[in-house]
Amino acid sequence: MQAPRLSPRPSKPIAALAAMLAALIMGGLTAEAAANPFETLKGDWEGGGTVWLTDRPEKKVECKASYTVSGNKLTQKMRCTGDDYEIEATLKLTDKDGKVKGSWNEIIYDASGAVSGKAK
Repeated sequence: MQAPRLSPRPSKPIAALAAMLAALIMGGLTAEAAANPFETLKGDWEGGGTVWLTDRPEKKVECKASYTVSGNKLTQKMRCTGDDYEIEATLKLTDKDGKVKGSWNEIIYDASGAVSGKAK
């Protein structure tokens, strides 16, 4: 699988978020779900994690995400909170013959970008 590409270049914390979002989505796409690579992601998820920031200490966060699938489209809504860190993002992806592309938007930091990759 190709690494996701993000654009435009947002601030470092947001770039980390975008990479995390893309990795969560793209990492779950497998050949098993070739007809619709998003189908296995449908539903809700929650758990903890760590956000590593380039110029600040790492942040422990708790996240909740929901994945909605409609045909070849996926929408992810995610909210993560920590002691002094918070993100709220939406990711929208479309699959066309194994090529995945879409966009993300984070409302707290007012950042957005594009995501692209391949479902294998």
